[in-house]
Amino acid sequence: MNEGLERCTTAAGSTLRAWHVRLHQLSDDLSGGLILGMVVLCPWWFGTTQPTAMAVTDALGHALGALLLIKAWVRHGAGFRAARWLAEPRPVSLRRLMQALAAITIFLLAWCAVSALNARAAWIREQAAFEYFNSVPWLPHSLDRARTWSEFQHMAAWAAFFWSVIDWLPGLTEREQVLRRRWQLGKGEPGKESSAPLPGRLRLLLWVLCLNGGLLAVQGMVQRWSGTGQLLWLVEPRVNKGAETFFGPYAYRSNAAQYFNLVWPVCLGFWWTLQQRWGFRRWGHQVLLLSAALMAACPVMSGSRGGALVTWGLLGLSGAILLLSPALLRARARLSPLASLITYALACLFLGGSLWLGVRLGWPTLEPRMVELEEGYALREGMFETARQIAADYPALGTGPGSFEAVFQLYRQSPDEYWPAQLHNDWLELRLTFGWVGLGVMLLALGLVLARWWAPGGIPGGRRLTLFLWVALTGCLVHARFDYPFRVHSLVLLFLLLCGILAVLSRPGAHRK
Repeated sequence: MNEGLERCTTAAGSTLRAWHVRLHQLSDDLSGGLILGMVVLCPWWFGTTQPTAMAVTDALGHALGALLLIKAWVRHGAGFRAARWLAEPRPVSLRRLMQALAAITIFLLAWCAVSALNARAAWIREQAAFEYFNSVPWLPHSLDRARTWSEFQHMAAWAAFFWSVIDWLPGLTEREQVLRRRWQLGKGEPGKESSAPLPGRLRLLLWVLCLNGGLLAVQGMVQRWSGTGQLLWLVEPRVNKGAETFFGPYAYRSNAAQYFNLVWPVCLGFWWTLQQRWGFRRWGHQVLLLSAALMAACPVMSGSRGGALVTWGLLGLSGAILLLSPALLRARARLSPLASLITYALACLFLGGSLWLGVRLGWPTLEPRMVELEEGYALREGMFETARQIAADYPALGTGPGSFEAVFQLYRQSPDEYWPAQLHNDWLELRLTFGWVGLGVMLLALGLVLARWWAPGGIPGGRRLTLFLWVALTGCLVHARFDYPFRVHSLVLLFLLLCGILAVLSRPGAHRK
């Protein structure tokens, strides 16, 4: 029996009742359903960029938060200990890491709330004027109170989603619980429930994410070939009305490219993990390689210059990881020499096929835009220079979460200068609105998520999957230098989903400590 599995017991002196257990199970099942539903829904609902879509997504996130509180109350208040992969008591290093991550979450939410309560101004759009208030200068503050409150609502939903993923993933599936009970009765083999390459819930989540991404890729390709001017053949975009300016359900082609560049590396890592475990004894997971190839071709087909460049960089990085994998992973060979050779041939076919497919079908649209690459980013550099002036005036605390659009107009050189809603540089926009302090805390949180891999006490995830999760996050962080993935709800939630997965994984063997 794997030592990392908890027993269903109660704390001494607790008042656990049968309805507590049923309440926990119901809450856990609803949490899983909402997480999977949001993974599927968010990109299809036009990228969750419309006010209604964002409001519904926020409501679902808040519902996840309520379910998380119910589960925490049953476990800690009533003394119920659910069957999970994580060991109890948790190692000290893991407890401190997760406590630090929780403290940062609370800090960022408090930062938004204090900024709104301590607002220095409110932008009244109907009057095109600011209303000013007295504020405490050394506390976080905002120059657009309404947008900061809206940002607080979004961040509360995102935080609930992130921690719900962390809480739901370590749970055992029904099959894993049955296998454990059989072992306890002496009718099964020790560790049988951990014989699969990944825990059941993690496999389910990755299957849903990867297949949904593959379907989005097919829909985007067919939509582009059809020449329609409507998203999903249903809605005409308000701004980008040409068929070549949007892709799939995303009204902005670069956002579509960012979505695919977040998913296809994960899909490749998931395929590689299953292939290493099962080889060619099972064939169902080979569809993941096809799905990854289609998704990797889409950023080039979309016509997004940044998307294409990031994709080519990620393909090169993925190829290097695959070639260097024996030295990087130092794993015991599970495949025969012939199976290993075919596996590498399939990986090379993926790399070459996705590159060829993207260039073959997307280059006619992309080539003219690549010629204008330097000119396009020179125009954005003018916006960046204005934003740097704002950041210099509000270095430590920023102008307040969500206040960029209202504040930018004050620094324009003339009324004719372009007034953007997003800066197309999330690194600079976050520094402008949260200041160095807020941005530094966010980077600390990301560092803790990445460091989680070396802490003991997690669920077994394997090095392959973890490497490609890092690749996917790297691509998104590069995108954020030239665009705004962290201003699009579906992309933020996907980024947090991958961070949530990383926050429960440990290196092989660490989960047994």
